Amino acid sequence: MNDQPITTRYGSPLQPASARSVLRAGPVLVAAGSDDTAAVLRAGVLIATRLRREVAVVSVVDPFQQLGFLPGDGASRRASADALTEARRHRIHHEMDVVGAPAHWSLRTEVGDVPRALARLARQADASFLVMGLGRRHPVERLLGADTVVRTVRQTECPVVAVPRTVAAQLDVAVVGVDFSESALHAAHTMLPLLALGATVHLLHVWQPSDLADELHAERDELYRRELPARFRHFIDALALPPRVTVRQDVREGRPAERLLDYAEAHHADLLVVGRHGRGMFERLLVGGVAQRVLRGAGCAVLVVPEPALHARAREPVLAGQVCVSYERSEWTAKLDEFSRRNAGRVTVLEMSDATRIPYSRERGYVLFGVSYHERTHEVEIILGEANGRRRHLTRLIPDVSSLSIHRDETGADVALRLDHGTGQTLLSVVAARQAAGTGTAAMLS
Repeated sequence: MNDQPITTRYGSPLQPASARSVLRAGPVLVAAGSDDTAAVLRAGVLIATRLRREVAVVSVVDPFQQLGFLPGDGASRRASADALTEARRHRIHHEMDVVGAPAHWSLRTEVGDVPRALARLARQADASFLVMGLGRRHPVERLLGADTVVRTVRQTECPVVAVPRTVAAQLDVAVVGVDFSESALHAAHTMLPLLALGATVHLLHVWQPSDLADELHAERDELYRRELPARFRHFIDALALPPRVTVRQDVREGRPAERLLDYAEAHHADLLVVGRHGRGMFERLLVGGVAQRVLRGAGCAVLVVPEPALHARAREPVLAGQVCVSYERSEWTAKLDEFSRRNAGRVTVLEMSDATRIPYSRERGYVLFGVSYHERTHEVEIILGEANGRRRHLTRLIPDVSSLSIHRDETGADVALRLDHGTGQTLLSVVAARQAAGTGTAAMLS
C-alpha cells in the first residue's frame, strides 16, 4: 500500500486523561543484572526523570540459569547462590556509579525464578513501570519462548519497557501499533508521559485484506479502507496529545509484527509501543503474538502495556462519538430482548471482573445467542455459542446486577452491554457484522 501519511501538529493544552491512563502510584522498578545493566539503568534514569518518580533497582539471581546446576549438598548450594548474589550486587553498584545513579537509589537482590520474582516485586511495589533488558536472542531461545523478557511480560500487570544495549538520550520518535481498541488507546496514553518535548508519534494501523477475490469481499475491504480516516480522528481525539507533539498516522497491509518492526526501523524510532490484549491463562501463555514477535525482533526500546482490568476502566465511552444509555430496572427485560434481536449471531468479547471472586476473565470469539433478565432472582443470563455452527453453548449467569447500560457508536449501532454487579462488572462487546464475517478486519495488535 502506498498511502501518503497524514501529519497533524497539536498545540492545545494537555486535556485531562481518563481513568484508564492514570499510572500506578509506585516507583519505576529497574531490573538489573544482565549484560544490559548499564542500558537498563540509563533508561530508568530517563523514565524516572520524566515521571518524577523514585527508582527501585532489583536483581533476581537464578543459580540454575547461571550455572546450569548447583553441585553439592544443601549448604554448599546455598553458599554458591550467596556468592553469585554478592558478585551481582558488587557489579550493579559499580554500574550505578558509572551511569551516575543518585545515592538514594535502593538495590534489592533475590534468588529465584527471574520472571516470576519480577512480576511479584512489581505488584508489591505497585510499580508504574518495569524496566529491563531485551535479553538474549539465541535461535533456540526464540524457538522455545524462553526469553526472560517475554516470560516476564506474560506475568506482570504493569507496563514493561524492554531496552537494547544502546538507549536513546530521550524519546523523540515513538511508533504505536493501533487497532483502534481500548487496549491500543490505553497503551498510547501510557506512553505519553515518557516522550520528550516536541516528540513525533507515529500511529500505525496494520490490517490484512481478504484473501478472497470475489466482489463481495472486495467491496467490504474497500468500505473498511474508507472508514480508516474517521477511526483515526476518533482515536486521536480520545488520545489527548500534549502540546508540541507531532502525530503522524499511517496504514500498512500485511502481518502486524513485521510491518511494525519495518516501520520502526525505517523511521528511526526510539520507542515501539504495543498493547497486550487479555489476561486470561491462555492469552498469558501466548503473550499476544504481535507483542511477542516485536520483543524478539526490535532494535529499539519496546513498551508493552497490559490491557487495563475491567474494574479499572472509565465508565464513559472509550472513543469519541460513542454514547452510553443507562436503563431503569423496569426496562431491563424489554431492552435486553431488543439488544438480543439486534445482535444475535454477532461475534462477542465477554469480560468479567469481580474483586471477591475471579479478578478478571475474558472469552472471545463466541457469537451471541441472547441476553435475558430474570426479575425474580435479579440475574442477567448471557448465552453464547460457537461461530462454526456447532451446538456448544457458553452460558453465564450474572447475579446481583445493580445497573445496566448499552454503549452505541455514532451511527447508533450497539458497541457493548455493561453490567454492574456486587463488587464487579461485566462487559459484553459485540463486533461489527463485517468483522464477524472474517474479512476486512484489523489485525489485533496484542
